[in-house]
Amino acid sequence: MAREVSPELLADPMRMLTAAECAQALGIGVGTWTSYVSRQQAPAADDPDADRPANRRTPRWRAFTVAQWQASRRARSKPTP
Repeated sequence: MAREVSPELLADPMRMLTAAECAQALGIGVGTWTSYVSRQQAPAADDPDADRPANRRTPRWRAFTVAQWQASRRARSKPTP
């Protein structure tokens, strides 16, 4: 069952979240979030931080992007009557 998005996540939809913050807000592990992203099951980062070396990148997602993604997952997981 899909979990509810943390209310703090929705407080500022333009806030940029790290992978750890995305995972925390969604109630999942960081590894789960990064796996979803790598398999393109979650949205690509809004700020991929591509101008830094690969070992120093900190991709970030807008809170709105994460909340919208979670809402679409809930919609798909609801059984049809």
